[in-house]
Amino acid sequence: MVESTGIAFRLRRILVICLGIALALATMIMLGAEIREETARVEHEVTTLAELVIENAAASIRFEDKNTANQLLQSLRHLDNVARASLLRPNREVFASYRTGADQDSIDPPEFALPVDGLPQWRGLQVYLVRSIRADGELVGYVALALDLSERAWDIAARALVSLVAVTLAAVIAIALLKRLVQSILGPLQSLAETVRKIGATRRYDIRVPGGGQGEVGEVIAGVNAMLGEIEQRDRELEQHRDRLELEVAERTVELVHAKDQAESANRAKSLFLANMSHEIRTPLNGILGMTDLMRDTQLDSRQQRLVNMLQGSGESLLSIISDILDFSKIEAGKLDLEAVEFSPARVVEDVVALFADQAEAKKLELAAVVSANVPERVKGDPHRFRQVVGNLVSNAVKFTPSGEIRIDLDVVGGAGEPGHCALRAEIADTGIGVPADARGGLFESFSQADSSMARRFGGSGLGLAIARQLARCMGGDLEYRPGHVSGSVFSARFSFETVGDVGGRPTANPGLRVAVLSSSALSRDAICTMGRGFGWEMREAARLGELLTRDAAGDCDWIVVDRSIDDADNLTAISSLSRSGHRVAALTRINGAIDAEEASRAGARLALPKPMMRRDLMRLADESGQSSDAPQSPLERFNARVLLAEDHLVNLEIASAILRSLGCRVTAAANGQQAVHFASMESFDLILMDLQMPIMDGLTATSMIREAERSGARKRVPIVALTANALKDDRDACISAGMDDYLTKPVSRDRIAAALKRLLPEAATAAVASAAPEPEPRTLPSSERVEAPSGRVPAFSWEPLLTLPGVNGNREAPLLPRVTSMFIDETGPSLRIARLRADAGDWEEVRKIAHKTKSAAASVGALRLSALATELDAMVKAGRQDAAEGLPIRMEAAFRDYLRALLREGLVDEASLADWRFEK
Repeated sequence: MVESTGIAFRLRRILVICLGIALALATMIMLGAEIREETARVEHEVTTLAELVIENAAASIRFEDKNTANQLLQSLRHLDNVARASLLRPNREVFASYRTGADQDSIDPPEFALPVDGLPQWRGLQVYLVRSIRADGELVGYVALALDLSERAWDIAARALVSLVAVTLAAVIAIALLKRLVQSILGPLQSLAETVRKIGATRRYDIRVPGGGQGEVGEVIAGVNAMLGEIEQRDRELEQHRDRLELEVAERTVELVHAKDQAESANRAKSLFLANMSHEIRTPLNGILGMTDLMRDTQLDSRQQRLVNMLQGSGESLLSIISDILDFSKIEAGKLDLEAVEFSPARVVEDVVALFADQAEAKKLELAAVVSANVPERVKGDPHRFRQVVGNLVSNAVKFTPSGEIRIDLDVVGGAGEPGHCALRAEIADTGIGVPADARGGLFESFSQADSSMARRFGGSGLGLAIARQLARCMGGDLEYRPGHVSGSVFSARFSFETVGDVGGRPTANPGLRVAVLSSSALSRDAICTMGRGFGWEMREAARLGELLTRDAAGDCDWIVVDRSIDDADNLTAISSLSRSGHRVAALTRINGAIDAEEASRAGARLALPKPMMRRDLMRLADESGQSSDAPQSPLERFNARVLLAEDHLVNLEIASAILRSLGCRVTAAANGQQAVHFASMESFDLILMDLQMPIMDGLTATSMIREAERSGARKRVPIVALTANALKDDRDACISAGMDDYLTKPVSRDRIAAALKRLLPEAATAAVASAAPEPEPRTLPSSERVEAPSGRVPAFSWEPLLTLPGVNGNREAPLLPRVTSMFIDETGPSLRIARLRADAGDWEEVRKIAHKTKSAAASVGALRLSALATELDAMVKAGRQDAAEGLPIRMEAAFRDYLRALLREGLVDEASLADWRFEK
């Protein structure tokens, strides 16, 4: 009843409020309309009265008849609401006036100050009006009126009071009627609420609500009664179902047990099937790979060799996936057998590192294994499965690490739990992309990767980590994951092996040997020093040459190992400096860095040790045969100079930088003249090589600005040498006029740059560096080594310019070759397309600029026909012969395609990099 009373109270309150608001609004509207109407009536009245006075008073004012004027104004005394009336001369002087007894003061009334011929003005309960009086168009005076509406205000208040009383009476009557009407609506609702409370308290659904008559309330009550009937029926059905439930549960339990047995049997059959099929597939695949290996040893041209290599790589990838499936099937089927043979865990880890060294080097990753000195030299276990686990983790680290380093630590951990065994831990830490927190829970599940895009981006079956963990557990350990300290991932694999002989036995060679390691990589220093201390050597380390010399750590060292990636501006200079001071230097080079080893040898290194460092390579330091040889050495002139190279074409920039560095120079590169001016103002250089045609700011403008800054700032004058593809006298004169000191035409060569350095910077030439082998002389290739064009035409491609590049030196496998050609393709291809479009649009000056930039770069990389066409186009446009040059942009693209075909045949590029240049091969 409390709830129903609340509803009734709220309903009555809502109705009363609505009714009150409606009555109040109606009353206010009525009163407002009455007041507005009365206001308009008063304004009309005062305006009419003013017009009457004007018509009768004009003559009196004009003829100075004051008596008539006063009589006229006195006649207004019959109007109760007129408080004052005045006739004024044109200068506003009072001519005649009328005032009631209550308003006889001598002060000028406020209406005298009002504007003439305006609207009536209201001030409280008084209305004022001033009008001009004119006779024959002449202003003769003014009439000023003031009405007092006090009595009318009382009349309006009385009418408002009557209206209020009427509204109040109507509200009282309406409320009385609402009270009776509301009860007729709320009665059935109160009955409904009472019934619901009773059902909630007793849980009896056979109770029904009394009928509520017609209308919506009756429909609600009928619906509630119907719902109660359905609930009552459901209760009876539930009671019947509950009686049958136990029997159904028992029947379903029997079915589930049978289904479980069938699923387990099917899973075992699936595992056996996968194991058998994987084994059967491996047999013919091994035959394919074997035949591929035999084919690689036959006489193949470069394209056939590349296709065979691709076939070999695809077969090995397929074999890896099949091996994963086979291992997974064997583990699930419980048929994985582990070997128990002697092996060296340190050697296995080093072999894995060597296996992935190429991939890490291609991505510029620092990869090293740090093997603790307490790791046993020989253990008994399954080396294949141990290698498989470590290899999988290192493979993932290389795959998912775009930059940084990968560290493999092999160490002994707590006891294995039984005598005669040792526990090893292989920990692989990388600085890669890591594993998202939400994906770590399923990291070791089968057929899963961190996210759905991993398989598309990086490949893989999603079985590697699952198999690695199960293999580690089969070998008495486990595999765990944790995120890196800053980024990346750390996988820790533990193994239990049977010990063989002395647990701590390690190979030693020449104990007491003193070795210093100079490397900017803390990982490389740690790996080498750990291995050396394991041999019983005294190890020292430094990140920079200055640090090594300052601490005098190199003074009594037997060997100094110099990493080619140290932070010093030129590591070859460091090798040369240490060699000249009498130290034996071993240079760390890339694993396939034949050019690195050659350059290091020329700089004075006694040994070249590949990275990542292996124990067998480091042991060479203990071999007395690593001492210096008395073989004659030829001098190699070098220059201790800082050079600013301004060049916008990437290929020319790469080649010129390589030449300068091979001459011992430290190079700073600028992409345009504006950058060159900025660098010249911020740093001190010994020489500036300036390309003439560059975007944003050309070389001549940049040279003029540099010379102006030198004159205004009293700075040392720096020699500037022009680099350009033009060889005309006018171009040379323009360079000299701009303040340049010399002039080199492209493509530049090592000898001409060395001659310019010797001519302009004689004091920068350093002592000759001993070279193990003389610099190979540039040679002219026989016709068989050129890609010839039809008779009488320039060949599309020639090996000669590429093989004479610094860092290549006749080696067709030099890493610099594919990098330079790829840069040339990326830079030149879009430029040639733009040149053709600009030629179609008639913008020949832009076409000439592209041709000028292309001709020297093309000559540097052996694209001789393209270089010749670009030279011809540059000359024709410069001479104003655009009509004769119309077909040259298309011919340049054709020559570029011929060059690409030649690169493809020679194996310098792959088909994927030429996807934008489709042509018949």
